[in-house]
Amino acid sequence: MNERAERLQQALSVLGVDFSEDPDRRPVMHELEMANALVGIAEACVIGTEIDVMDDEVATQAETVADQVLEESLPEQISSLLVHQFRAERLEHSLTRAVGMETDPDDPVLAAARDAAVLATVLISYRLSTERLDEELPESFLELAAAALGSCEQRLRGLAQ
Repeated sequence: MNERAERLQQALSVLGVDFSEDPDRRPVMHELEMANALVGIAEACVIGTEIDVMDDEVATQAETVADQVLEESLPEQISSLLVHQFRAERLEHSLTRAVGMETDPDDPVLAAARDAAVLATVLISYRLSTERLDEELPESFLELAAAALGSCEQRLRGLAQ
């Protein structure tokens, strides 16, 4: 187990989570699962505390602490734009797990939110590709963004009727 995995294991143990290693799984998968378990615990704490506080201004100020710690913890070559892309993708994946990819989902409101998350992910990817001067990709990202926007608009029109 590498140093980062050991730190994750220790943090989870302190929080009372037993996350034993599966010998059939690659170590990097175990490390990623432990990191996500730690994020899940942190998100549960944040949500519970925000509900207790019930003050949007205080919650928004507190979010800057997370951004600052994240920025200080990441290697320099990882831009804040890449962090936004990661967060947008996590939201997209979470909403996709909740509502699926069906064209006629059970919850059209969450499907519209998923489509909006797809739009955000694609637009951030477009921005990243323009920074990297990748001449072929930006046009395809804009096409995907237009499709996601169209899907979201169609769902919103359906909800309004």
